[in-house]
Amino acid sequence: MQPRGAAVGETVHEGDTLVTGRNGELHVTMQDTGFIALRPNTRIKIVSLKADGGSDDNAVFSLLVGSMRSITGWIGRYNSKAYQVRTPTATVGIRGTDHETRYIPPGSADGEPGTYDKVFSGETSIQTVAGFADVTPEHAGYGSNDAVQIPQVLPRIPAFFRPGPHEDLINTKHAEIQKMIEQRREERRKIVAEKLAALIASREVLTAQNAKNKADAGRRKSEAQEQQWDTDAQFAVLRARQAALKRLQNEIQDARQKIREKLAEGMNANLRVQLKRVRENVNTLRLEWQQLTEAYKAVDDENKMESDARRVQSEEQGRQTLVRLSQYADIGKALQEKQKVLQQRRDAIQAKNAIGLDGDGSLNKERKAVREAGEVVDREHKELLTAQSELFDTNIALNEARIRAAAEQRHRTADQLAALNDKELALQNRQSAQETDLMTIQELGAKEQGQAEVLRGLFQTVRQNLAALSNERRELLEVRMALREKYNEATDERQRDALTQLQEVREKYRSMRERIIDLQQERESMQEEIKMLYEQEQKRFRQELKADRQLSISENGLERVSPEP
Repeated sequence: MQPRGAAVGETVHEGDTLVTGRNGELHVTMQDTGFIALRPNTRIKIVSLKADGGSDDNAVFSLLVGSMRSITGWIGRYNSKAYQVRTPTATVGIRGTDHETRYIPPGSADGEPGTYDKVFSGETSIQTVAGFADVTPEHAGYGSNDAVQIPQVLPRIPAFFRPGPHEDLINTKHAEIQKMIEQRREERRKIVAEKLAALIASREVLTAQNAKNKADAGRRKSEAQEQQWDTDAQFAVLRARQAALKRLQNEIQDARQKIREKLAEGMNANLRVQLKRVRENVNTLRLEWQQLTEAYKAVDDENKMESDARRVQSEEQGRQTLVRLSQYADIGKALQEKQKVLQQRRDAIQAKNAIGLDGDGSLNKERKAVREAGEVVDREHKELLTAQSELFDTNIALNEARIRAAAEQRHRTADQLAALNDKELALQNRQSAQETDLMTIQELGAKEQGQAEVLRGLFQTVRQNLAALSNERRELLEVRMALREKYNEATDERQRDALTQLQEVREKYRSMRERIIDLQQERESMQEEIKMLYEQEQKRFRQELKADRQLSISENGLERVSPEP
């Protein structure tokens, strides 16, 4: 995280690290009305902080170096066991306290290395691996860095616990805080309750919206299923009517055969020629009807084949996507583990640097190794994001291509069916004309044989059946066309909705990806700035160390200046 200068009124958060300079002092008002004053040359980290007025409130600070005076608020009064100040070698617990904790790292000239705690009010306990010591007001305790030495209460307060420039102001804080704890705690509880209620309300709204989305999706699915069932039922009715027409056509053929048998012997040559030509035309029409039926079947087979191919492609794409997403998830977990390890190494470097364990320059090497490893992890993270983005774009593009291919197939099928329907109408008209010619010839033949009265009834029945057959075919054709148009319109509407949703998802994902890229770039910029600040701090540290050594040599009357480390 990029370091920044402190400003009056600025908010600090859990996970932040606070640092004061050589002559600086930082005052922090806590959420539970508590107060912290950081003395010069101090570094602490807010490990954990929750102050919502409940039983799970807590405050944990990590004091890496320096001194901090703390006046606890309602956490110290109601959740004292959840309030801790940790140092590299000890933990300071409190019981409603105004106290000051100091950690002196090894090699410091301020005093014996270890953890010190001075109590102004209340009581504290210094805990190490060797044991603990309770500290009462106007006393100071000490926990050594030596793991076998038990913490103890010192016979007198060390001299480094001296008042700061604002000590009078700090001394008045304890009474002020005690007066406002109950009020502020109740106010905080109300605020938290309101936020929780708002959160619950927003979650309920979100849950309701999700339920509505699921209901809408279920409704659309149900409508599509009902439409499919309705379509199947109507096609079943059409097939039944076609079967009935086929039976009627066979009956007409049988009636014609009987008429032809009765007329064959007495028909003159001219009528026979005309009858032969009509029969040839009828046979030609029969072949064209067969070809038309085969064309309908070919269109249906082509549609089924293309639909099956798209379904297989979609299933295969889904399987490949799941495999790749699983691989990306494993890579992401590995990168997270690497980042955790790097963060642990950075924390270790920071702790060592805070206590001055860099005499041989090993920390610089470690920092460089961590920085290079971080660059490798960042690069792998970018490659993972790029691969996920490409997979997402590819899936969307393939889905859109399949949807468009299905739409094109439907339009192409509609054009083919329209052409076949026109051809079917033309065949029906030609067949009706041939039927009329055949009836005329048969009537003439019947008159020549003197059998008009006998065959008139048969002719009338055949005529009526032919007219009914023709009308039924036209009705079937109209119903089939209307049904196909209705089905295509509904399918087009669903596919338009699907394309719109895909486009919205793509835009959201692109926006999210651009935000991730911006954050990545900002992170790189922050890392570069941190690196630059660190180098400047190292340079300043070397210069100050060099000046201190020169001053020390000068005071001791030496003539030679020690080289810069």
